[in-house]
Amino acid sequence: MHSIICLYAKPPVPGRTKSRLAADIGSHAAADLARAMLLDLTEAVCAVPNARPTIWHPPDSNPEEFMSLGLPDGIWFYPQQGDDLGQRMWKTVELLLRHHPDSGVVIIGSDCITHSVETLVDAVDALVDHDVVIQPAADGGYVLVGQRTVQPAIFDGIEWGGDTVMASTRERLRKHRINYIEMPETFDVDMVDDLERLRGFLADNDRPRTAAWLAAFDRES
Repeated sequence: MHSIICLYAKPPVPGRTKSRLAADIGSHAAADLARAMLLDLTEAVCAVPNARPTIWHPPDSNPEEFMSLGLPDGIWFYPQQGDDLGQRMWKTVELLLRHHPDSGVVIIGSDCITHSVETLVDAVDALVDHDVVIQPAADGGYVLVGQRTVQPAIFDGIEWGGDTVMASTRERLRKHRINYIEMPETFDVDMVDDLERLRGFLADNDRPRTAAWLAAFDRES
């Protein structure tokens, strides 16, 4: 299956990204981490076979804000549209599947550094036999959602940002009898406590830019 990988990301600018983490470590350190993770993630996204890499940025930003970061070539940029995260994801899926009905669409966030070429391929492959693939997060949300048919019901009426997002989404998936599969739970990096999980993950996994940021952060702390 051809696929479109959609990375939701804010420009890694101090004061405009990772606000909860910035409250503890400072806006510049938080922005530097966001940049490091974005570079590692885009490298993985661009390496997924038969996939179109895309970045979806907030409507109050523009692609030019990413141009100086050293991102890989070939990434298409789109503005997110909608009043909340659910609307934005639904509009992304609807737009892409309308124009590319034979593709699978996978949305990930730039806060989850555990995404790799292998896990993204697994998500794409899951859409061969399932209408929806989803990956829960340890905080009660999710870090990946993919669809091969437009399923707006899973995005409607969710209290985004809370710890019931995944549970509410499961309820809608079952209520509407949507054929779905879950990937193994992972974590994202939103709070200062998540840095300990990040240390453990990087001890066994290669994310060079993120690892370099963490090593520098630990030396300065």
